[in-house]
Amino acid sequence: MPEEINMDWDDWFAKYQPLMIDATMDDGDIMEFDKGQDAYEYIKEHMTSIPEDQICKHVWTITSGDGWGYTSTGFHVVDRQCLMVCRVPWVEENEACMYYDNGTWCDHCDDYVHSCKHDDDDWQDKADLLAEKDNL
Repeated sequence: MPEEINMDWDDWFAKYQPLMIDATMDDGDIMEFDKGQDAYEYIKEHMTSIPEDQICKHVWTITSGDGWGYTSTGFHVVDRQCLMVCRVPWVEENEACMYYDNGTWCDHCDDYVHSCKHDDDDWQDKADLLAEKDNL
């Protein structure tokens, strides 16, 4: 398997040209599919010059979890948020993936963080002790 190449959004968008809902590439929304069959059928119906055995090479899967997101080549199911169809096919698996990590959601910080004082398992115990001390 080739080494994964990470790209930023603008470079990826320019290279693979995802389909847009709006007629213009500048201000339209990217066309997203929830089901692999829907993306597959769309390509068969609207991109008829693509051979059936090459359809998957025009599909990218957006996956995400707790604060992270990943764009990968082809159809995937686990942690899938949506599928995108692009005009330009990918050639090799993982050739130009995008990854972002917003961190983990912290209820105390009310935000995604990579680390904070709340990461400490003893934080709540310490906070409770300080609150008791302040009440004395």
